[in-house]
Amino acid sequence: MRKTKSKNIRKNNVFIGIGALVSLLFLLIASSFMSSLFMSKADRINILVFGEKTFLYSIDRKDSVHYAMYFYPDLKITVPKGYGFYRVGALGKLAGLEHNPDIFRQAFSYSTASFVPFYFYQNAKDVYYGGDQKMNLWLPGIKEILTYQSNTNFFDKIYLLGAFFTVKKADIQYIAASNFSRKENDTSKFMTEDFTREFQGFFYQAQYRREMKSVQIIYDKHYNTAKALSNILEGSGIRVVDISEGKTT
Repeated sequence: MRKTKSKNIRKNNVFIGIGALVSLLFLLIASSFMSSLFMSKADRINILVFGEKTFLYSIDRKDSVHYAMYFYPDLKITVPKGYGFYRVGALGKLAGLEHNPDIFRQAFSYSTASFVPFYFYQNAKDVYYGGDQKMNLWLPGIKEILTYQSNTNFFDKIYLLGAFFTVKKADIQYIAASNFSRKENDTSKFMTEDFTREFQGFFYQAQYRREMKSVQIIYDKHYNTAKALSNILEGSGIRVVDISEGKTT
């Protein structure tokens, strides 16, 4: 009798444990979905796909006005936080050495003065080479979205896969980053100032413009960092009304 009762208790404990795991799994899946692009109200999605072909895409979710910007491997862009100008093709290696893939987001957000929240990248140990050759417009497919490493979750990947499949190439404005570069000592550097002069605000969020959002930036030491942040906010549709020096608390 006692053995039967003990078996029943163990069986109940197993069922309770399985039930708890299923509930936890369900909550994790639900949380992932609720934080995904399926539930986002953003008007525009900026995505970097880094690899042998590095493209920054800006996908309009409402008006079908899309952009695709190509960065060739030997072009140097600014990587903030003291790295300076760095070859695009070597950014994966840098991210791997620093154990910080967020370098992709920081570098391309800084360089284009636009918020780039999502990125996909091939093996972080690879280094790519290549000069300013003509590159045809290219869109990522199943291989890139599902097999590249990324900061997106599963539902984001499914959403983006569907978005890229439905985007018409005829609706995409192709931009060559080389058009905004300057040659110095046999190397070409991407000039953010030249790019923003023509394209700042093209990758913006319309909802911020409609809500007329504005901010004031107060910095303690580094004006250049504050200015870079201002450019990104302005490029995202948020008006910066003032940049002031002062102690932050």
